[in-house]
This record gives sequence, C-alpha cells and structure tokens, in this order.
Amino acid sequence: MSTDAGHERVYRDLVAGLVDARDDPVTARFDDEIEAAVARGDMTADMAHRLRFWQRASVRALADHTMTVLPAALGALAASRDDVRAYAQEMVATIAPAAQPVARTVDIRDTPDPASSAAPRAPSSLGSPSPRLMVADLVLTPSTARTKH
Repeated sequence: MSTDAGHERVYRDLVAGLVDARDDPVTARFDDEIEAAVARGDMTADMAHRLRFWQRASVRALADHTMTVLPAALGALAASRDDVRAYAQEMVATIAPAAQPVARTVDIRDTPDPASSAAPRAPSSLGSPSPRLMVADLVLTPSTARTKH
C-alpha cells in the first residue's frame, strides 16, 4: 500500500467516524412532527413513511458526498504541504553553498591602499554657466512655436 493510499484511507476513516458520531436532534424532531401530524390526521401513515424515507436519503447522500470529497481534499492538502516542504529543502540546498562564508586572505591594515587614484580635475572657469543660458536653451524659438491653422 502506497503512502498516499494509506493517508487517503486514514482520512476516509476519520471523516466517516466524524459523520457517524454526529448527534442528530433535528431528525428526531422531524420524526416527532411526522408522528404528531399522523396522530392529528393531517398526514397519512404512507405519507409519513415517504417523508422519512426521503429525509434519511438526503442525509445519507450528504454524508456520502462528505466522505468522498473531504478525504480527497485532505489528501491533496497534505500532498501540497509535502511538495512545498520539498521545494523549500531544494531551495535551501541551492543557496547553501552561497550562504557559506567565503574564506579569503585579506590583508587587514589600519590604512588600506586607495582603491584607485583620483582623476585630475578640469581647471576651474571661476564661474558657473549663467542660469539664463540654460533656460534660454529650453525656450522655443518663434519659428518652431508657430503652427499653421
């Protein structure tokens, strides 16, 4: 027997036990109302029998449906949970080598060597470009601003 079949059987037995353990005061009340209706003459004994039959059939159909669907759903949830756990383990295995600290030989000094030398700077023009010139570049000239109507 495979593990999946074993789980499905356990789920089926669990659900069946829970359905069977159900207290059913509503059906008892239904039966009392039927008996009272027959006693008053509001209903025939044959009609009472037919109503009880269909009420019980309805409850059995719902119980059968529950015992069929719920174990399959529980099994699917368990399989999904197992798949996610396996996926997480795969990801741990994938990233594990990168997560290990890399052994390096590093020369630790109080004053490390510069990473690069500074590039020579351009000579200063002792002023910055006029903001007006920058704005002037953004203004449209009359020839490009006009459109033909």
